[in-house]
Amino acid sequence: AFVHETRQRHAALIAQLKRKFEAVRGEDRILGRQPEGEEIDLDALVEAVNDRRGGAEPSERLFSRRLRNERSLAAMFMVDMSGSTKGWINEAEREALILLCEALELLGDRYAIYGFSGTTRKRCELFRIKTFDERYDDEVKARISGIRPQEYTRMGFALRHMTKLLNQVEAKTRVLVT
Repeated sequence: AFVHETRQRHAALIAQLKRKFEAVRGEDRILGRQPEGEEIDLDALVEAVNDRRGGAEPSERLFSRRLRNERSLAAMFMVDMSGSTKGWINEAEREALILLCEALELLGDRYAIYGFSGTTRKRCELFRIKTFDERYDDEVKARISGIRPQEYTRMGFALRHMTKLLNQVEAKTRVLVT
């Protein structure tokens, strides 16, 4: 119910985020003057006709082709699940994750979410919320809804472990967000 209520309460903000993320996604590029392609390049065709009329050899590069802008990004998000997040901070974290996931789904980039906490340097915990290979489905939404404050902020181990996980993902750009 938490995810559904958050989506309803913040529907306008989610729509705004999606519009902004769509702009980030970019558009396909059109390559003109290609020897073959899906469409005729009108500029190249006009130039070829003029060349022929002028007695010059016209170019055979009369087509255009769409080149899809391929993004290669992997983002990993670390969520503080320490006791200091009790109350409204925990709710804000969960709401932010829902808004983030709703918007990120548009981009098609790979992302993962992990929570962290611990009590001592020998007892540190990492909570899997969403892995890179998982879809943003009901199970992941339930995990987000179930995020609760735990013990203390033990960030060092989480940074090291998540950096190791992130480095195993093939992507041109890797981002770790705490």
